[in-house]
Amino acid sequence: MQPWLVQHQLLLSQQLEQGRLAHAILLAGVAGAGKLSLANWLVQVILCRQAQKNDQGVLVPCNSCKSCRLYHQGSYPDFLTLASDSKHIGVDDIRRISAFVEKTAHLGKNKIVLLPMAEKMTTAAANALLKTLEEPGLSCVLILVSDDLDMLLPTITSRCRLYDIRPLSGQALLESLHREQTQENVFANVSQLPELTDEQVQKQFRQFTACLLDFLIKRQNRAALLALLNENTYAFRWLEYMLVTMVRSQYNWLCWSALSGKLVDAAGQGGASGDVQGDDIGQLPDTESIWQIYQLVVGCIKQLKSMVQVNAAYLSEKLLVDIEARLDK
Repeated sequence: MQPWLVQHQLLLSQQLEQGRLAHAILLAGVAGAGKLSLANWLVQVILCRQAQKNDQGVLVPCNSCKSCRLYHQGSYPDFLTLASDSKHIGVDDIRRISAFVEKTAHLGKNKIVLLPMAEKMTTAAANALLKTLEEPGLSCVLILVSDDLDMLLPTITSRCRLYDIRPLSGQALLESLHREQTQENVFANVSQLPELTDEQVQKQFRQFTACLLDFLIKRQNRAALLALLNENTYAFRWLEYMLVTMVRSQYNWLCWSALSGKLVDAAGQGGASGDVQGDDIGQLPDTESIWQIYQLVVGCIKQLKSMVQVNAAYLSEKLLVDIEARLDK
């Protein structure tokens, strides 16, 4: 468990012991902050029949009682996790939750529902969940997890007890993850936890950077860049990050020479054309063009967030067409 989660474990342990645990809990924060780990811990200590406190005062499951064994086998009858492989969580998914909570618990006194990626709910699905949140039934706990609180309806968040998961930042974050600040490691804030904690995500970032450079400098790899925007969860954040970094560097707010070496290295390893050289970095669009491209990206992201059922592929393709038009002026 990440160190910044311990305070939440302590609070939830106290509430559980005192019988004050909310029937609807919302764990929100940036991707990679450990929200799902915290949710799974909470599920286990709620259903465990012999949970004990550790040296920090946090409840921990015994992992040996009948409830714990069934949980680890994935067959505990009073626990439902709603995992969805689709881009949206629909009304039918929420009806599964409603039908589940209406039944009496088989083993323990609690029925528990875990809803990861709650921001994927359509508006209709979110409205369908409202009744369950308002009248969950006796001894029912619903745990929602979300990477993007702004994507949830206010009526959902207002009916849940919100736990804002805020990791450390800067050098403290790196130290907690046993990572050193180096020129290669430019990720040190909470929004970039996935790149810090997952080497595969870091590799994907390099691949994205390579495609982006080819697109901005040589007008190449548009199809590859479009595919990444449509398929990678973090691609739009990376696009924002790179554009802001380019603007800052051109205003001398950071050392461009150090960054340019990193970008060339990324291009060489990223699976794009691989022929972006150090001299090419100087051929990036001017500051004004980069700023205007950034505004296009921000506008596209706002559309993607404001409309739940939106044609994301169309908006991504239109964005790249608009960027090309800006570059060709």
